[in-house]
Amino acid sequence: MSEQERIVNAAFEQLDASIIGKNYADGTDPLPGRVTAEDFMLMSLEPQDGCWHFKNIDTRNYIVVSADDGTIHVPRTAMPFARGEF
Repeated sequence: MSEQERIVNAAFEQLDASIIGKNYADGTDPLPGRVTAEDFMLMSLEPQDGCWHFKNIDTRNYIVVSADDGTIHVPRTAMPFARGEF
């Protein structure tokens, strides 16, 4: 396994565990029960500001996962791709 594959696998494993564990920063569950890690694309091979950034394949909205503790942050703004809708 290449270094890139290892990084991608680790990022998706953390995303999957965070979704299953409902590890949300604000204590709510903004992701519908049908959403899984397979519904997202990893946006960078390196954490940005200590976080992995993922984009939903269908809605193209982002979620951010802390690389340290797996906390999921769902941006909710009026900006495109940051509306928190999945």
